[in-house]
Amino acid sequence: MNFKEARSALIEALREGRFQHEAREAQEEKNFVAVGDLTAEQVIEILKACVGRHYKWEWHHVLPRVEVHVFKGKKIIGSWKQWFIRAYFLEEDAWFIRRSSR
Repeated sequence: MNFKEARSALIEALREGRFQHEAREAQEEKNFVAVGDLTAEQVIEILKACVGRHYKWEWHHVLPRVEVHVFKGKKIIGSWKQWFIRAYFLEEDAWFIRRSSR
């Protein structure tokens, strides 16, 4: 999956409510969507601001052959000065595994 496909798929999953959060220790520090600091609409806004240089993919650290899509940047969006989003897809759902940062 390339940048445009990953970004579009994530935006669609967020709009349709098809997203989950990977359970992590210290969830409140790592996933601002899961704890309610960011809404799905705000994450969509961040993703729409991304361009190709903000994207890379990597293999999931536990799930073999699962691509993790990483978006990161420093453009100011609301009070967010820098951010990164890490997500992957299992079946129809997007799974978020890290945070955005202020």
